[in-house]
Amino acid sequence: MAEKYIPGDHKEEGMVESQPRWAATVLHELGHSYDRNSKLISETQAFAELFNQDAAAMNANQQQRFAKDIERAKQGKRGEVFANLFMDLICQQANFKPPRPDIARAFPRSLAFVQKYLASH
Repeated sequence: MAEKYIPGDHKEEGMVESQPRWAATVLHELGHSYDRNSKLISETQAFAELFNQDAAAMNANQQQRFAKDIERAKQGKRGEVFANLFMDLICQQANFKPPRPDIARAFPRSLAFVQKYLASH
């Protein structure tokens, strides 16, 4: 099991957390890098349309949970969702439990788009 060092701003200074959160963070940031190196897939019309369909189909809890992402999308910024979907897909492929399974349920069309794009490139 992966571990990470937590600085002294927690209950026990220098404690070690036995959750692989750092791995999820690395995969999320890798998703941003992939997005940028692929000419911002998250800002394409195709991704925007699917994102908007997903947002329109969300239940009230999902709309509240992803309100910040939906608001950013109105400004054309969907990179955080793309990076989280990228992270989720890589976790699934590696048989890791995705740290944000709620995002796959909230954005199924967007997830399928990212999955298809990754498979073809």
